[in-house]
Amino acid sequence: MNNDQKRYWQSYYRTHRDPGANTAFSQFCLDKFLSGCGSLLEIGCGNGRDAVFFAANGLDVTALDQIGEEIDYLNRTRATDKLRFIEADISEPLNVGSFDCIYMRFSLHSVSAGVQERFLGGLNGHLNEGGLYLVEARSVKDDMYSAGVQISKDENITDHYRRYIDKEELASTLKNLGHRIIYQTESRGLAKYGDEDPVVIRIASQKAQNCRA
Repeated sequence: MNNDQKRYWQSYYRTHRDPGANTAFSQFCLDKFLSGCGSLLEIGCGNGRDAVFFAANGLDVTALDQIGEEIDYLNRTRATDKLRFIEADISEPLNVGSFDCIYMRFSLHSVSAGVQERFLGGLNGHLNEGGLYLVEARSVKDDMYSAGVQISKDENITDHYRRYIDKEELASTLKNLGHRIIYQTESRGLAKYGDEDPVVIRIASQKAQNCRA
């Protein structure tokens, strides 16, 4: 996240500090994938709405975000023995232990393809064998793909930076990390927000039992 991006999100969370309702993706993941999950790491937790939801449903949750002011606020107001918030830049190596599940909603499209490649490879070492990656992100088929100022084939800036994700390319990346794809879809109707109905991808992958990336 560059300085312009960071300033945008610092400003946003000054007026959106408290967690609201959890997202549709978090409910989907809880219902479909998380019955055997004890510990969960969330990447890019924002104001903590999904982290709070997961902890309330019995998971041991560690949630990361780069916006230190928001992380400080969440630790003061929402942290429990089952829920902790950590300020972290995902472009740098993480020191967070290991987890049964790593949850990434609208976080991969906030970083460049190069950062994603390094990040996913390093992050895989924090996922227990048999653990899950759960990902939701805007697709290259989304209407916003051609909006704003184009800065590369799959990147643009509207009110803030976004990179759009190709489902097959991401699935291939995860397979190369020693994962098997257990679920994938690409559709509207999954992440509605007000009048917006973006095309998003959802991918769930499982780390092979003998993978020690």
